[in-house]
Amino acid sequence: MTDLIAVRKGKPTQVSLADLQSRLDARKEIEETRTATSSRRSRVEEAKRVFGFDPLATLEEIQGHATALAAAFDSTITPADVPLSQGQVNTLSAEFLHLDQLKLQIEALETRYRTLVFAHLDETVTRVPGRPASQTPGKVEADGPGLHYVFERRGGNRANPTLDALGLKNELTPAQIAKVYKTVHHKAVAAYDEDVFDEAAFGELIESGELDLDVVAPYLTAGDWRTPQLYKTLVDSHDHDHFEG
Repeated sequence: MTDLIAVRKGKPTQVSLADLQSRLDARKEIEETRTATSSRRSRVEEAKRVFGFDPLATLEEIQGHATALAAAFDSTITPADVPLSQGQVNTLSAEFLHLDQLKLQIEALETRYRTLVFAHLDETVTRVPGRPASQTPGKVEADGPGLHYVFERRGGNRANPTLDALGLKNELTPAQIAKVYKTVHHKAVAAYDEDVFDEAAFGELIESGELDLDVVAPYLTAGDWRTPQLYKTLVDSHDHDHFEG
């Protein structure tokens, strides 16, 4: 949607929001460089890289950490033991180490299903004019009796576009301008009048054919494509139960 209130810039001596963001970005980059080996994001990305190169190695890691977690797990440690002894804390730490590694490997494994399902849909989905295949929703379902999954790609629409309402104004007739731009009276510190773009009235001009889309096109910037999501629905063919996730 088009913003109706302009963002006014500060004085030249003031630090702008863009300056602040640049400083934050620089600081974040330094922090990420310092902690690259310990950040969870970098470990997930490394696990995904390994899976892409050697999927069986990831499955072996999952099996190994699951076995190690079962061996390290101490079911006798309960809330009744609080405050915990140092040995119990050490045990919880050992358990969680294997659990965290297990979660990393499983997260890497899960990329397999999104990649394969989306690639399949790219080749088989019914095409929609003006929309890339990779952004087009679709579904594929396993068959057979018992439990199985329905895989769906959802979303993938564009984010809202932005319109250069000021530039477009030069292309409109006075009658069209009178319909689309409304005068808003401001009573702040000093009262002033401002031309504000009326998006609803603008839409009516387009729908009625009074304003051609070819005139608007140069002033409209398309929003980025949103990232499609993979939905998995567990279906039981016997009782028709559905479990979506």
